[in-house]
Amino acid sequence: MPNTIPKTETVEPALDRARLYAIGLAYVQRLAKRIWTDYNVHDPGVTILELLCYALTELSYRASFPIKDLLASEIANANAMKKQFFTAREILPNRSLTLLDYRKLLIDLKGVKNAWLTPATPTYYANLVEGKLLSTHPGTSGIKTVYVAGLYNVTLDYMDDIVKDEDKQKVMRETQRTLQAHRNLCEDFVDFSEIGTTPFLLCGEFELAPEANEDNVHAEILFHVQQYLAPSVGNYTLTEMLEKTHADGTPYTSDEIFNGPLLSCGFIDDEELKAAELRTEIRLSDIISIIMDIDGMQAIRAIVITPKGTPPENKWVVPMASGEKAMLDQTGSRLVFYKRNMPVTSTKTSVTTHLTQLNDEVKAKLETVVAYDLDIPLGVFRQLDRYTSFQNHFPVVYGLSEFGLDSAADEKRKALARQFKGYLLFFDQIMANYFAQLSHLKALFSTNPTIHRTYFYQKVSSFVDHDKIYGTGDPVAVLQGIEEADLARRNRFLDHLIARFAEQFSDLAHISHLVFNTSPEKVAAYKCEFLKVYPIISSERGLAYNYTKDDSLWYAKNNSGEVIDPGLNISGLEKRLSKLLGIHNNARRDLAPQTHSSHDDEGMYLIENILLRPAEGGDPFLPICPDPNCSDCLDVDPYSYRLHIVLPAENGRFSDMAFRRFAEEVIREETPAHILPKICWISKKDMALLEKAYRDWIFLKAGRETTERAEKLTAFIETLFKVKNIYPSQKLYGCDSEETKFILGQTALGTQDPDAV
Repeated sequence: MPNTIPKTETVEPALDRARLYAIGLAYVQRLAKRIWTDYNVHDPGVTILELLCYALTELSYRASFPIKDLLASEIANANAMKKQFFTAREILPNRSLTLLDYRKLLIDLKGVKNAWLTPATPTYYANLVEGKLLSTHPGTSGIKTVYVAGLYNVTLDYMDDIVKDEDKQKVMRETQRTLQAHRNLCEDFVDFSEIGTTPFLLCGEFELAPEANEDNVHAEILFHVQQYLAPSVGNYTLTEMLEKTHADGTPYTSDEIFNGPLLSCGFIDDEELKAAELRTEIRLSDIISIIMDIDGMQAIRAIVITPKGTPPENKWVVPMASGEKAMLDQTGSRLVFYKRNMPVTSTKTSVTTHLTQLNDEVKAKLETVVAYDLDIPLGVFRQLDRYTSFQNHFPVVYGLSEFGLDSAADEKRKALARQFKGYLLFFDQIMANYFAQLSHLKALFSTNPTIHRTYFYQKVSSFVDHDKIYGTGDPVAVLQGIEEADLARRNRFLDHLIARFAEQFSDLAHISHLVFNTSPEKVAAYKCEFLKVYPIISSERGLAYNYTKDDSLWYAKNNSGEVIDPGLNISGLEKRLSKLLGIHNNARRDLAPQTHSSHDDEGMYLIENILLRPAEGGDPFLPICPDPNCSDCLDVDPYSYRLHIVLPAENGRFSDMAFRRFAEEVIREETPAHILPKICWISKKDMALLEKAYRDWIFLKAGRETTERAEKLTAFIETLFKVKNIYPSQKLYGCDSEETKFILGQTALGTQDPDAV
């Protein structure tokens, strides 16, 4: 808080009646200076202005309530608030994207102390002469080496209590299951193994302070050196993370704390995780610095750290074997202590006791903690729509209050008073509507598709004879004739909410309305659905489908009409594209056999090339093309970060070229920048062939089917690269014709079936 009183006025003008009055009076003087010069308090116009300014301060006061109060319900309910707002745990985390995210995901598993992912680069050989890939180098010229990217080896460090083979296998299976459920698009995991260890010996002579406890110093040297060699990664509560600070002293923000994948066992500090990478070398200078920071340490006379049984060539920088962690051999290490140049001996039992205590403190951070979330703040219900007419504050002489005029007033005077009430009702109604609007702020920003109203109003019934002033008609019914404007504003409010997530829906809404005559009501409903599922389509935009899960692969029904496979095991990109393109059914299903064309026929197949790589003997390679000008096949590396997106060209809106161009633009914008998509719009005939081969392969990949692997993979690859884009047919017209022109690359000439040629 500041220690001085500011010289300038800090009160908002809207809350300062005197300033509002001065502003209003100055405005009146500018407008009426030629016909009105008396602005004293006895003038009725000045009185009206004073009372209006007083009433406006009440409106401004209520509008300045905290947002949690403005959105509060009469009955404070946390569950109701969660329906309208996403909690931090719902909206801030994302699926695993980086190697650090994957490591967090694995360390979160029970039985895993640490984990590492390293790139696996299988090598293929491209024969540039014959235009095909080979698994081995043929020893001839015209061969180019191809290194496939996007594949990883996984190495685990088990918890100390995981020592039996069956326990390790159980943890490894859970690791594989978790990674496949969180796999990124165009990536895969190749090899899973346990981390190897390299034992190290530490030998040194140390000068201690006279008051130092040599047992504690001995234990802390062993502990801190081991933490340097193989740092541990702890789990933290939300309170602990909120208390943490960066190196510059700034606290962690909520979005930093919840960044990364959703964990079940608290939070993992990114900086701590980075420090727990496998070391490639051991620096003696680092160990000296660590030891000198221990309380009671005065000097280091001599020190060396060396791999057990292998003296290093350079004691200052000791290289580490790749894929192994360093472990300090505490029983074989030799530490000698001196006090005032006299040797002192530590007690083994006391050293072990203190070392156990230090290790237990680390283990406590590795213990499972519950998942945490930030509570949505609940406000105080303020009855924001309550309004009392400012007519009641006029002096009694005006005859507007409940006391009315005196008994001597004639009918003309009474009529004048009612006329004045009617004049003042104009201002009353505006302010009362503002209060009604403020009380419905929650509805304005709701994602409930049944809410269409954006204008709210109320009858002013707090002054005498209000029924006579309003007349016999229902004023609310008169105001309800603005439904069309409501829908337009409702869509703008939803656009505002969508924009808060750095998204935009205007292109889809525009093309849906202009080309397909979609009503504003339907567009608003779809925007609501988009917002409700936003945590999924946002966090999972880079998520691939789980090919090891043998259910939910294809939407299918049995003879009784029951769904036996919902087909919802699809990539996050497919879910996101479906919402952005207005595709109502995003399940993986048959797209070819429909006899009619509707929006429900729309869909897509997303096929990752990396999953088509040879895994067993006899598996075929994808075709390659060394010619950079060829568009029918890919270059010499058809696997790394490539995918196919196949859509039915004749279904629903997809037959319209304007929508097709829009869809292609959205697909390219939403596909992760490092991935190259190939978009194919194919006929129903080709789609029937493709989905048969695709379904055979997808069940084969999941392990549901095991026969004819090579044949099914070959058939799928051949069909995938055989299908072609099709375009609406068009005729050629003269240059002066008003008919639609033939556009190269967007229309087909004639209607002949190309397969019949």
